[in-house]
Amino acid sequence: MTMDIISVIILSYLCGSIPFGLILIKLLKKTDIRTHGSGNIGATNAIRVGGKFIGALTFILDAFKGVLAIYLAKIIMSYYEYDEWLYNLMLCTSALMAVLGHMFPIWLKFKGGKGVATAIACITYLEPLLGLFGILVWNITFFVSRISAIAALVMMILMTIASIFISNIYIMALMLTLTPLIIIKHIPNLKRIKEGKELKIRK
Repeated sequence: MTMDIISVIILSYLCGSIPFGLILIKLLKKTDIRTHGSGNIGATNAIRVGGKFIGALTFILDAFKGVLAIYLAKIIMSYYEYDEWLYNLMLCTSALMAVLGHMFPIWLKFKGGKGVATAIACITYLEPLLGLFGILVWNITFFVSRISAIAALVMMILMTIASIFISNIYIMALMLTLTPLIIIKHIPNLKRIKEGKELKIRK
């Protein structure tokens, strides 16, 4: 059982650490995404550097790796009859490690993305109602502001509040962990927003 838990933690981190934005931009645009725009490897900067198609593909793959991490965790844990609390705890741990892998990938000297796509995918997979609520909030906020960072932060904060009412304690704890991490990763964006320098994504 201990090896299963260790395997889930390591495998989930490794899934999350795959830098799809960096890989796609290098393959399709022959440049390093980290030297352009905000320098971030996530979907928003991929849009700025490579266009909407590459940005959308980056988002999809960053989301997919979060779901993949949890799916593999379920497979690993299917070989042993876990108590319900431990099973739920490990699924949420898998989600957290996937997001941490995206934020701090070992391959890029722990300088990764902000984790939003991976986080919302993990939450939607574990708690569909909460995830759909978050996606709705993101779309409304982005439609008004045209700034991805604002949409992401409003989404995470409101999802955290909503999790208190509609989710179990494990999902609530996951949200209370992910949201501060994502806010911290967005500090440079918040500074640019305050200075009026944050780039908007046009229609």
